[in-house]
Amino acid sequence: MSNFEHIFINSELERDRLAEQLAVTLGLAQTRVDDKLFLARPAHTAPDAQTGGELAINGFGAFADDAGDESVIDGYRYVWSIAYTGSDEIAQVAEARQLFVELAEAACWPILLALGLDVLLAAWNPTDGLTWFSPDTSVDAADRDRWRRYALPRLS
Repeated sequence: MSNFEHIFINSELERDRLAEQLAVTLGLAQTRVDDKLFLARPAHTAPDAQTGGELAINGFGAFADDAGDESVIDGYRYVWSIAYTGSDEIAQVAEARQLFVELAEAACWPILLALGLDVLLAAWNPTDGLTWFSPDTSVDAADRDRWRRYALPRLS
């Protein structure tokens, strides 16, 4: 089981303000532990489980001055790492998909859904709308032709 699924978000809001907007939009509770900010809610797949995770600056993408390979996640400012308190991989992916769909329907910011950090499952932006990718779509440059319209300029 992947430790996390990831929702990448491109927003100009500061992290705390973005967290507030996400909480209102998706019915999430916010929790702070030191400088970390977590957003979670009861899971849809099990009444006694929780889903959610840390909202952080995206440190996974390559930055503008990096010589590494391009990835679709490079230009997204934030990453929300989604976990599920149960130990069911299918439920964790279902929960991440549900959060992603609700966020896409709210049409607030360009977003990506990645399974782990390898597979691009879905993307949404206001110009191109929602796209679900085949499960063999990589977030990396090898599949650039599939996700190019959802790529943003690399962060600096």
